[in-house]
Amino acid sequence: MQRKHSEYKTFFDILYGIISNHLKSVKGEFAVADTVLIVDDDEAVQTMLYKVVHSNGLEAELSSSGEK
Repeated sequence: MQRKHSEYKTFFDILYGIISNHLKSVKGEFAVADTVLIVDDDEAVQTMLYKVVHSNGLEAELSSSGEK
């Protein structure tokens, strides 16, 4: 049986779900900053993390290295 591509979850779909669920679970339990710093040299990872953070009501700053 051959599956359609839409039946598979991508790595980013899975990671998005994990991070999103974690952010929702800690919001009420811990003091969470309004802004998150995302540091990664991979632009695709930065974009995905930004979308997760932003969709959970937080702002995000992006950087490609810790030196900036």
